[in-house]
Amino acid sequence: MKCVIGSTNVKDFGRAVHSLAKIGDELYIEPGQSGVSCRTISSSRSAYFSYNFESAFFTHYDGGLGGQTAAEEDTLRCKVAMKAVLNIFKGIHSLERTVQRCKLVLKWDEAKLIIQLSCHYGIVKTHNIAFIECDALQAVYNKESCPNSVVSEPRVLLDALSSFHQQTLEEISFCFTSRNLVLKTHIEEPDPSKVVHTLVTLTFGEFEAYNIKNNCELTVCLKEIRALLTFLGSVGLSTKAYFSDPGSPIIFTFDSKPLYEGTLVLATLVQKPEVVNRAANRSGQEPRVSPPSRKDSSGVGETPPRNNTSGDSGADITSVQNVTPEAANAEPGGSCLPPPMSHQDALDGDASQGATLIPSSDNNRMAQEDEEEEDEPV
Repeated sequence: MKCVIGSTNVKDFGRAVHSLAKIGDELYIEPGQSGVSCRTISSSRSAYFSYNFESAFFTHYDGGLGGQTAAEEDTLRCKVAMKAVLNIFKGIHSLERTVQRCKLVLKWDEAKLIIQLSCHYGIVKTHNIAFIECDALQAVYNKESCPNSVVSEPRVLLDALSSFHQQTLEEISFCFTSRNLVLKTHIEEPDPSKVVHTLVTLTFGEFEAYNIKNNCELTVCLKEIRALLTFLGSVGLSTKAYFSDPGSPIIFTFDSKPLYEGTLVLATLVQKPEVVNRAANRSGQEPRVSPPSRKDSSGVGETPPRNNTSGDSGADITSVQNVTPEAANAEPGGSCLPPPMSHQDALDGDASQGATLIPSSDNNRMAQEDEEEEDEPV
């Protein structure tokens, strides 16, 4: 295979390599009769990114296939280290100014990929990268079967994603409805109050086309979405997304005919009903688990007055107050003890918990620990 990229397209090719490098660690190259396909896949097999550069993208193209049949053509595939190719095109802004043409040569007998950059003042940079033959890399998807589709300019989504600036944020949720799109953070944290939650709403009028037949919520990786939108924003192309339900892949396509076209396929997270119900129950029990009185250092303040009744109503709260060391050391104006309870209120309480209050500091402390274990959520 021999192909030459002109100075007008070498910058776009370099941007494509940068976007592929954000997805996978290996670059799959597959020459064909009408062009070259450059693909990659993430290490977790959750993202697949592909570029198809047509023959019109090159000033000279020779696939090197000759009169081979389709079966023989399938064997002409190779992969190289992504980092080696990325180092060649690391200066995106200087490529268009300094590089006049880029020549790509695949030598199958030597197992080498030769990338030659012809720069100004007669400077020629030649890079030899070893490759290995590999099987076909192709994602299995069918965008025609997806009932929902959205066409958007990259700047609209990039401005919305700029609000999600957390360095540790890995996933984001897209909530599609018939009238708007809601973007929100997705963090699996036991305590939701410890993280920052961001929510951005986009109305359907901000998109070029908005066709939602089934409302759904899709959770995808934020890194892959930004890699796609960054490339589209630099070349000024719109993207079209096809999707159906959570668990099914979401497909992003774009094209700059007759030069090239691209496809990004992302796996979506499946939300199990039992996990959602457990999270809802946990959030509903948190106010009962941690009432304000439990923040007090006194053991007496941790027990609600109406629930701690005793079958013998003679020494209920008074005996506990007298034997608690913290209560004896409390300041005169700021006692942490609960208000006294009348004899009738004690009788109205739950008699089944009457054994929790005993006029003994050791037994009382053990009873309070038992109550705390019973109140914690399962």
